[in-house]
Amino acid sequence: MHQKMLRDLLVTNMADGNTVVNLRNIGHQLPSLLRQGLTAGAGVRAAAAERVAVLYGMDTELPGYRPAEQELSSRGMDDAVLAAPHSLELLRALAEEATDKDRDRLLLAAGVAEGLLGRLVPLWERQGRLQAELGRGYAHSAELFDLAQEYCLVHAAAACVHTYVHSHEAMAGPLPSAALLVLQLERLRLRFAPYEPYRDPDAAGEVLDVLVRLHTENRLLSHWPVTLADRTAPDGDGRGAEAR
Repeated sequence: MHQKMLRDLLVTNMADGNTVVNLRNIGHQLPSLLRQGLTAGAGVRAAAAERVAVLYGMDTELPGYRPAEQELSSRGMDDAVLAAPHSLELLRALAEEATDKDRDRLLLAAGVAEGLLGRLVPLWERQGRLQAELGRGYAHSAELFDLAQEYCLVHAAAACVHTYVHSHEAMAGPLPSAALLVLQLERLRLRFAPYEPYRDPDAAGEVLDVLVRLHTENRLLSHWPVTLADRTAPDGDGRGAEAR
C-alpha cells in the first residue's frame, strides 16, 4: 500500500493518468470533505462508524450491492475520516487490554494517528486561503494537488486504524501486529516531517520478522490470510533464488 502511495505521489507531479484524475476529483471536493470532517455532528459520525465497521471488518458480512445508490461525488461523506475519532477510542481501549510492548505501541499508534487527523485543521485553512487567492484558477492549480495528496495521507492513516480495530480478531498469525500499525502510521507521518526519526525504531525489525514469516509460509504480504500457489521454479534457479 505504501509503495503504491509513494509511486502515485511522485507520478502525479509529472504525468497525466488515472491518479491525476482522482486527485483532481478529490481536490474539487476538498471544501465539503474538510468541512464535514471537522464539523460533522455526533449522528453523522455514528452512522459513519457503523459503515466503517462493515467495510473494514474482514469477517463482517457485506450488505447487498445497491448500484443505484452509487454516486460520482462523495458529498463530503468520507466515512474513514468521519469515523476516525471513534476508532481511536477503540484502539486506546485495546491498548489498555494489551501488555508490555503492545500496549505502548498501540498507545503510540493512537497518538500518531490523532496527530495526523489534526492536520485537517491547517489543511482546511490553507484550502480556503488558496481558493480565495486564486479564484477561478484554483481548480487547476498545482497547489490543489498538494492539498489533495495531504488529505489522502490523512485518509490512509484513518484506514490503518480502522483495519486494526475492526479486523484484529480475524487476522491469522503473525498478525495483528502492533509494530506493523506503528510503522504504517509513522511512514505516513514522515511524509509531513521527513527528517524526523521514527519514534519506535525497533518496530521496523519486528515488522521485517512478520514479513519474513509470511513469505516463508508462502502467504501474501497482506492483512488477508491468502496462501499463494506453490513455487514452480527449481531451487537452483537463479531467478527463483533472487525472488526468495
